[in-house]
Amino acid sequence: MKKTARLAIAGAVILSGIAAKAEESHNALSFFGRDRLRVEVWDALASGADNDYAFAANQLRLGGKWAHDLFALNAVGQYTQLSNLPVGASAGAGAGALYFSNANDRNSYDVFVKYLNLDLKWPAGVTGTVGRFNYSSGNEMKSTDKKIGWLKNMRVADRLIGGFEWSHYGRSFDGAKIAYENDWSNINWAAFSPTQGGFEEHAHRSVQGIDVLALEANIKKDAFIPGMEEQLFYYRYDDHRDIIATTTRLDNTGRSIPAHTASQADFHVFGGHLAGRYDIGPGTWDILGWAARQTGDWFELNHSAYAYAVETGYQLNALPWQPWARAGFNVGSGDDDPADGDHETFYQMLPTARLYSFSILYNLMNTKDTFLSLILKPKDNIVLRPEFHAVSLSEGADRWYLGSGASHSNAFDDFAARSSNGQDDLGKLLDLTVIWNATSDVSVMAYYGHFWGEDVVKRFFTTQRRNDLFFLEVTVHF
Repeated sequence: MKKTARLAIAGAVILSGIAAKAEESHNALSFFGRDRLRVEVWDALASGADNDYAFAANQLRLGGKWAHDLFALNAVGQYTQLSNLPVGASAGAGAGALYFSNANDRNSYDVFVKYLNLDLKWPAGVTGTVGRFNYSSGNEMKSTDKKIGWLKNMRVADRLIGGFEWSHYGRSFDGAKIAYENDWSNINWAAFSPTQGGFEEHAHRSVQGIDVLALEANIKKDAFIPGMEEQLFYYRYDDHRDIIATTTRLDNTGRSIPAHTASQADFHVFGGHLAGRYDIGPGTWDILGWAARQTGDWFELNHSAYAYAVETGYQLNALPWQPWARAGFNVGSGDDDPADGDHETFYQMLPTARLYSFSILYNLMNTKDTFLSLILKPKDNIVLRPEFHAVSLSEGADRWYLGSGASHSNAFDDFAARSSNGQDDLGKLLDLTVIWNATSDVSVMAYYGHFWGEDVVKRFFTTQRRNDLFFLEVTVHF
């Protein structure tokens, strides 16, 4: 995978020179930028430490595209600056503590290549991309239906593989992907390795030792089931990183990975989703289902796990504020016996977890999440979204997992795992998101979430068993 990325970058440089000599009529050069400023205020779960803090972060992206008849060269650079990260917060106490633990500096920053890739166009609906790009599991085919597109963006995309865009460094992928599209279907194939990033400031480095193969087959809306889009997927996840220091494994066996040995997580993931919407009565009814099955090897154990999600909603389009009520249930399997030779905790690979847990206090590993949501539009450019989650562990004999996947080349700390002490009631979350699209280029988002820790949290934290997060974010496109 490292060789593939080097060849991609070399090819991009060579072809950019060729494109520069092409005739004016065959080229289109464009530039763009985006700046995102966010202030985060945390009052995190604690056992003795002062976990009440605030910090600021700015993420600036500048990019360009050189489009030709046969190819397009895309380049995006990113500068991230974080200020006033907490020094005294306990390990893992909110995002600020995670950024500080990686940078060991109150002010973390880096400049790096976010994307650098070459898009190739072939006849008969075939396209290819090679280099550094983004990948969003479940959402590589964009929907032509606005409501289904929202469902996929918010409730399917990045469940297993994604750019972790909520974090200030994010994640990219080095490799290649090919897509074929016709009137009724879209098929995507990709092979890549992730970059470092997320809470890690050295986001330009490719993670050596993690290889991913992805195949997604999509059926467009109405082509198979009226009102529905469907997808089947297959992913191969192979993690054989060399771990430089002894570390605890991300499971409930209590075993460790000795220093200077390799990770051994190698498994297959099969699944799919369907998303649809129907005009019924005075409104629109939507439905979404997603499921995944994993099988393979987890170190010396047999890996066998599953996850699924079912959701539905109804929107009254003609009423003031266009109320859209939604409800759903998300489940990721856990391991009920650490000594039986099987590993049954669903492993979420490389997700953007915050899409599904706005508090970042849990993910899809060993959890059951029941939620209610209400989406309101008091004006065309304002969206209000209150949401309630009741979260428990699937297996009390397993652990409480947090995180969004690999962020280092040589450390097996992709996720955090805390003891459940045999309990399964994790907590409840009530939050509110407000989005104001001030102009076509400027948007403002405010979020507040309050998490009440229940039995699992009470056994682990002694001083503060609630978590509060507020942030204000301004994004400008130019």
